[in-house]
Amino acid sequence: MNTELFQLKSSEAIAPDINLAASGMVMLEGTQLTIAFLLSGDLEKVAIAPSKSKAGIGAARGDRLWEQTCFEFFLAAGPKPTTNTPYWEFNLSPSGDWNIFALDGYRRGLKEEDAISYLSFGVENKPESVCLDLRDVDISRLVSLNQPLWLGVSAVIVLKTGVQTFWAIAHPRPEPDFHHPDSFVLAL
Repeated sequence: MNTELFQLKSSEAIAPDINLAASGMVMLEGTQLTIAFLLSGDLEKVAIAPSKSKAGIGAARGDRLWEQTCFEFFLAAGPKPTTNTPYWEFNLSPSGDWNIFALDGYRRGLKEEDAISYLSFGVENKPESVCLDLRDVDISRLVSLNQPLWLGVSAVIVLKTGVQTFWAIAHPRPEPDFHHPDSFVLAL
């Protein structure tokens, strides 16, 4: 079992009257990947989609989830990723909606990934925190586990003012770019 803790940092300064923190944990046990995100602080200033399950609506594969508050991670296998390394993008909305995209290389060949047809994850909304917990995703459907795995972990946090903020473990460029190969900094 391999477990890593992470802290996300914003790509740029947020208004001084807004206090937010984003962190989490990722674990690989055999072929099963688990990842948990925790967003805490002044959540009354954050636009968070309500849970569909509480409204009696089923979660579904969604598109353009990154335009709202969304937790994300990027997965690659093999040597340290380069611009030619294939990878997968996972989008997880607090609403329960999700998506997985496969890419042929840096921002190339984006298509929905069909090898995993459903993601089920828990979302716990409290006044001071949101916890999103995705458990036991069988990643052997995507990658060979006989090689190193690399993760980039990030979040788009949209403020109620409409301002998007971009959070990641690493920001390798001045502008936010979660797809950049140097963002894949967690080795499992």
